[in-house]
Amino acid sequence: MLARRFEASRPNQKLVTDVSYVYYKNGRMFLSVIKDLYDNSILAYQLSDFNDNRLVFDNLDLLFNETWDTT
Repeated sequence: MLARRFEASRPNQKLVTDVSYVYYKNGRMFLSVIKDLYDNSILAYQLSDFNDNRLVFDNLDLLFNETWDTT
């Protein structure tokens, strides 16, 4: 856990995720975001009509199946 330590000394050291509502004229969608705390960059995001595990897991797959440098 982060224990409220939201600073990172290198990229990909601490990643956070959240799901938010996005309202528009005809309703709402759900936005899943993965953010790197090193520079606050958005590494991946997904929009869905449903707030479910698939939304989050698809977003994680999007991030980790890309060219992921583990060094």
